[in-house]
Amino acid sequence: MSHILISGTPGVGKTTLCKKLSSELNLKHIDISNFIKEEKIYEEYDDELDTYVFDENKVKKILDEKYKNTNIFCIFDTHTPELCSNIKNICVFVIKEDTKILRERYEDRKYSEKKIMENITCEIMDVVEDEAREYFDNVIIIEDGDMEKRIEIIKDFYKK
Repeated sequence: MSHILISGTPGVGKTTLCKKLSSELNLKHIDISNFIKEEKIYEEYDDELDTYVFDENKVKKILDEKYKNTNIFCIFDTHTPELCSNIKNICVFVIKEDTKILRERYEDRKYSEKKIMENITCEIMDVVEDEAREYFDNVIIIEDGDMEKRIEIIKDFYKK
């Protein structure tokens, strides 16, 4: 058994994917954005970008303390893969999505144009993928947008 990290630009379907996988693989789902809010480990709220600002080292330390040496296996859900970089025995997946689909999702979520452009630029420039590769040796990239195919790919790798 191992932990799973699902990462990707906001809006690629990480949380939906994690909820389904959590149920199918019997793993605890940790949505790191919610974890940061629930644990009150953010420093401020950025109104312009509609997001919480947090100290990555502080979040990483708390995650490490809580999940590094546990027998409870988790599926972590974040667009900041570095936060899980000290957790051992973890399968890392980066989910990609078409930028037109991302734009539609962001507009449905009522994101500001600035936030939309920032996130789309991150997807185009492979920011999350690059960060994942910086912190983890083996990163599996999933570009297929079909949710069921994503689930099967992850389950196949996880069971190996």
